[in-house]
Amino acid sequence: METVYQAMNKNITLFENVNCQIKELTYKTPTTYPNGVSDIEFTSELKTKATGVMLMQVFDKALYAPPPGPVYIPWVENNGNIIISTVPGLAADKTYTLRLLVT
Repeated sequence: METVYQAMNKNITLFENVNCQIKELTYKTPTTYPNGVSDIEFTSELKTKATGVMLMQVFDKALYAPPPGPVYIPWVENNGNIIISTVPGLAADKTYTLRLLVT
């Protein structure tokens, strides 16, 4: 019972208790944003099919500031690869860091 108590007392972690992957990406928006952005693709490290890709953090690399608009991650999984299409809510001609949680 002590192990259960310790786990439930703020000791549950994502990596040890939830099947997940954290992926950090550099995302560049062109001057033509939201047009002209290539899809980003990376391999899922999960042993099962991904059920969600959640945005944990996004910031402008030059200013370490959040983007102007609401941001979400449009994604699909294809044969174990996560494919992210154009991310809305960012500013044109900027470089961002995206930190994602894949579950």
